[in-house]
Amino acid sequence: MAEAARQPMPFQLAKASWLCPVLIIFVNFALTPLREDPSWRPGVSIAFALIALVLGTIGLGCGIASLAGIRKYGRKRILVPAILGSLFSSSYVAIFLIAYLRGGAQG
Repeated sequence: MAEAARQPMPFQLAKASWLCPVLIIFVNFALTPLREDPSWRPGVSIAFALIALVLGTIGLGCGIASLAGIRKYGRKRILVPAILGSLFSSSYVAIFLIAYLRGGAQG
């Protein structure tokens, strides 16, 4: 914990950008048993979608913000985690938006 506090902000943001999609996966595994119960299915699905959207947006924002620190701190330990985190986070946001738009078109 003390080591993370000493790291510059772009390093911490790059790490957060790839940790957000990992958190989405863990939340999905935690909510999977609740999806088996038919009475909880709509609420669980909506909760998971909103959690994935929020975490995906945070991850995407952290990835983009960490890329701004490359000029000052260099590419090492920033570029790859930031790009991977941004790609994975943006894929979760895109999945949410596609599902929302398709669901809205159905009624």
